[in-house]
Amino acid sequence: MQKVLIITISSKVAEGYKNFLKNFFDEDIIIGTKSVDADNFDYIECADVYLIGATSSENFEPIMAKIDKSKAVFIRLTFRQKEIDQLKAIKNGTEALLVNLSRQMAIETISDLHRLGVTNIILYPCYPYQENIPNLDMAITPGERRFVPGHISEVMDIGDRLLTANTIAELALRLDYAHILQGESYRQYVSTLAEQNYSIDLLTNKTMSIENAYQMLMESLDVAVIGIDVRDKIFVCNNAFCKIRNISKFELINREFKTALKNIYNHLEDSGLTKKVSKIIRINQTNFALNVFPFYWENQYAGRYILLQRFSDTEKTQHHLRMQLMKKGHSAKYTFDDIIGNCQAIRKIKEIAEKAARSDASILLTGESGTGKELFAHSIHKASKRSSMPFIALNCAAFQDSLLESELFGYVEGSFTGAKKGGKHGLFEYAHGGTLFLDEIEGMSANLQIKLLRVLQEKEIIRVGGNRIIKIDVRIIAASNENIRELTLQNKFRKDLYYRLNTIPIEVPPLREREEDVLVISEYIMEKIKAGFVLSSQVKEFFLKYRWEGNIRELYNVLEYLKYLDEKEIRIEHLPKYITDFEPQEQHAALSYREKEVYILKLLESSFPVGIGRRKILDRCRTDGVGISESLIRKILSDLEKQDFITINEGRCGTTINDKGVMYLRSLVL
Repeated sequence: MQKVLIITISSKVAEGYKNFLKNFFDEDIIIGTKSVDADNFDYIECADVYLIGATSSENFEPIMAKIDKSKAVFIRLTFRQKEIDQLKAIKNGTEALLVNLSRQMAIETISDLHRLGVTNIILYPCYPYQENIPNLDMAITPGERRFVPGHISEVMDIGDRLLTANTIAELALRLDYAHILQGESYRQYVSTLAEQNYSIDLLTNKTMSIENAYQMLMESLDVAVIGIDVRDKIFVCNNAFCKIRNISKFELINREFKTALKNIYNHLEDSGLTKKVSKIIRINQTNFALNVFPFYWENQYAGRYILLQRFSDTEKTQHHLRMQLMKKGHSAKYTFDDIIGNCQAIRKIKEIAEKAARSDASILLTGESGTGKELFAHSIHKASKRSSMPFIALNCAAFQDSLLESELFGYVEGSFTGAKKGGKHGLFEYAHGGTLFLDEIEGMSANLQIKLLRVLQEKEIIRVGGNRIIKIDVRIIAASNENIRELTLQNKFRKDLYYRLNTIPIEVPPLREREEDVLVISEYIMEKIKAGFVLSSQVKEFFLKYRWEGNIRELYNVLEYLKYLDEKEIRIEHLPKYITDFEPQEQHAALSYREKEVYILKLLESSFPVGIGRRKILDRCRTDGVGISESLIRKILSDLEKQDFITINEGRCGTTINDKGVMYLRSLVL
C-alpha cells in the first residue's frame, strides 16, 4: 500500500485536506497528517509522497531537511469561481483587510486573488498579533473568521482555499493513479474552481506560471544573480552565476549564504543587510563588480539580490553605451579634405596635423577666431586610431566655473542644489576612448586648470561630490584665440598645464596671410551655400586686399549676405558698408598706438559698468573706421592692464575701465 503524508501549519487544515482527498483515492492509499501546531517534527515517518503546505512557516527548512525532497509535492491553492465572482462584484476601489493565519499566508492569498482577476479591491494583509492594523470596515477571509479584528463591521468569508486541479493531478501521477483524472468526481470538482481551464496534457506537462516566467528572466541575464531571503538562505540563482563560480544550483539552493558562498559573504559582512552595495571584489585572481540590492514587502526587509559581473565585462558594457553617443552627434564631422587651401602655410600645418593624428599626444591649436581651429580638431580625430570613438567639443568660455566643472567631471547625486537624481556622467567619461576638444581653453579658471592637469597626468577623474576614482582614456585637443605663452608670463595660465597641452603646437594662420586661398575658399563657400552669383573682378581684387579680421567666418557671413541680395553678379556697391568703409592700410596709417589706446579706453568708459569683450571692441573699431587687428587689441588691453587702467575679467564678462583709467582720460581732456 502507498502512503501520502500531508504536512501543514494547521491541524484543522491538514484534516480538511485528508477528508477531501479520500473522495478521489480508494482505501489502497493511506493518508496521514502532521501539523506544525499539533505535532513534534523530531521524527517524520516515511511516505511515498509528501504533500507539503507549510512553505510559509519558519519550520519549512527543518522539515525539508528530514524528508526525501524528490518525493515532495507542494500544495497550490485556489478558490471557487462563485466566491471570486462575488468579490469582483464589489465596488471598485473598496478597501478591505485580508485575514489569514500568518502574514505570509495573507500575502499569498492576496497574490492569488490578484492572479484570479480580483483587482477592484484594495487588500491589506491582516494576521494574528499584528500591530497597527488598518482601521477599515470590511474584512475578507478564507475560512479564518476567528482572527478577524473586533472593530470590523462587514465580514465576507470566501471559504477555505481549495487544492488546485494541478496539485491533485501531480499527486495522482506520483501515485500512478492517473485514471482518477478521467473520473466524474474530479471533473465536477474542477468545474467549480476559479481556475478550471486545465487539460490533462497541461497538468502533466506543467503550465507556464509566473514562476516559470521569472526563471526565464533570470536565465536570460548575462549578469550572475543570486537571491538571499530574510533568513539568509539562497532561494534562487541563475546559470550565469553557476558558470562564474563553477558550481551547480543544487549545491546552492536552500543553503545558508554564509556557508555556501563564504568568500562573497566576507566581502559583505560589514555592509549590513539593508544597504545597497557596489564594490569591486577579487575572486580567483579575477576582479568582479559586486552589486547588492535589498528588496522589501510592506516596508519590511524581505531579502536581497546579489549581482556579480566580471569587471572587464562592465567596462565593455560602458564602452558600448559610449559608442551609442556617436548617434547623438558626438562624432567628428570633418576630415583634412574639408580644409580648403593651397598656400604653403596651410599645406605645412596640415602635414604636421596629419602626423600628430597618429599619436595620442595632447595638441594645442592657436590662432585668431574664425581661422578653422575646430575643423583641424575634427580632422585630427578622424585620422587617428580613435576615429571610431566619441569626439566631444566644449567651449570653456561658455560656462561658469562650477558648471564647467560638473560638465567635464560629472557629479554624484546630492552634490549640489539642482543636481539630478542619480548624478550625471561627465564629458571625460563620455569621451572615454576618444577625443575631447576644449575650445577657448584660456577661459578655464586656475582651479580647473589644476584638475585638468591631474587628468592629463594620472588618466583618472573624480566626479563632483564623489570619492570614487574613475579611470579614463581620453585624448585632449585644446584651442585658444589668445597667446597662451604670454598668459603664462602674466600668471594668467598655468605653465605646467601649458607645457602639457603644448606637446604638439599647431598655429593656424589668419586668412589675410593666405592671400592665394581667399578666392579658392570663396568659391568653395559659394558652391556650398548654392550662391547663384559670380564675383566681379573688382570684388575679387577687393577680397584679396581686405584684411578679413574675422577670418573665414567673416568671409562666410559676407558671402551668405550677398546670396540674399539675389544679384547675378556682385559688384563693389553690393558689399556690406562696414567692409567697404574699412580701409586700414591707407585710411588710418597715421593713427598712433597711443591714440588707439585712448580710443579703446573711451569705448570702455562709454559702456561702464558693463564690460566689453574683444570681439565687440573689434566690431566698434570697424564701425568707426579704426584700423586695428584683434591681436593688436589684445596687446593694447594687456598694456592698459599693466598700467592699472582696466580690469580684464574671466570668461564672458569682458573688460571694464576702473577709476584710475577714468581719471587718466579726464587728465587728457584738461
